[in-house]
This record gives sequence, structure tokens and C-alpha cells, in this order.
Amino acid sequence: MNIIYKRSFAKTLSFFTVLGLLIFILSLAVICVYILLPLLHTFDLAHLAAFAIMLPFVLALWYVYIGMYFYIILDEDKITVQNYFLPFIRIRRCYKDIGNIKFWLPVPSNWNVNAVEIVRKGKRRGALFLGIIMVDPKDYAQIVSTLQSKGVTVETYNNLSHKEYVEVCRKIKKG
Repeated sequence: MNIIYKRSFAKTLSFFTVLGLLIFILSLAVICVYILLPLLHTFDLAHLAAFAIMLPFVLALWYVYIGMYFYIILDEDKITVQNYFLPFIRIRRCYKDIGNIKFWLPVPSNWNVNAVEIVRKGKRRGALFLGIIMVDPKDYAQIVSTLQSKGVTVETYNNLSHKEYVEVCRKIKKG
């Protein structure tokens, strides 16, 4: 049994997502035209240094936009959270290895999208917040009930203010 919770890209379009994609494409074009192509053409030390300095910032910027387009696949023994545009970027965990799963609906920070955080057993916090904009919000209840039926602890945080978010994070860190 393989249940895929993914909606069409057209249903996710909003001003925010279109603006984000335009910034992503524009930044990719600027990096390629002004840094990567001159580096490949001349292999100049100045272009190499500029590329090395900008690479962490550019990758972080790109993750902000690409990192919110994930969807969820539930199998009999594992959960997969996979990127819509880059399908090779995915997190796959067996249910028996998961301590809990946190759904942040939405994450009350600068990244204002719904997200999932998968926490392994023995840890308090998970890895990255993976934006699940490609999952239909109507499916969250079904996803939570399916995960709970598999024995996974699921925590759902809805519409937290920034102050409530800070308090929840403080409680999670304390244990």
C-alpha cells in the first residue's frame, strides 16, 4: 500500500510562491551569467573566490524556495517526504526509527509555510523543516491518523504566534 499525498502545482500557486520561484530563477541566472560562466571560461582566481564565497549563501537562498515544495508518501513501513521539483531530494524513515513527527501549520517564522519535522528516536529535535506546500491541507487529518495507526507519535501545532512558537521550542529543548 503506497499512499501519495500530493496536489497539482497549479493549486499551490499564489503571489508568494510565484515571487519565490521568480527570485529563484533570477538568482540562478545571475549566478550562472556573472560567476559560473566567467569562471569556466577563464578559470580566474577572482571568479573562483567569488564563487566560493557566494556558494553557501546561494544554496541557503535556493533551499528556502525549493525546500517548501515537498509532498508525503506513506508506505506500510516507512514515510517519505519528497521534493516536487528535485525528486532525488527526499527524506525516508521507517516508522520504527521515528521518535515523533511534528507538523507545523504554518511555521511561525520568516518561512511562513506548512512544514513537517521528522524526529528520530532518542533525539528531541528533528532535522530540517520540510515545507509541505504540495500536500493538500484537507489531507492533514488523514495523514495524522494513518501515522498514529502505525504507532508514530504525531504532534500538530496550528497557527502559533511567534511567542507561542518560542515557548514550544523552549519546551522541546528541555525535553
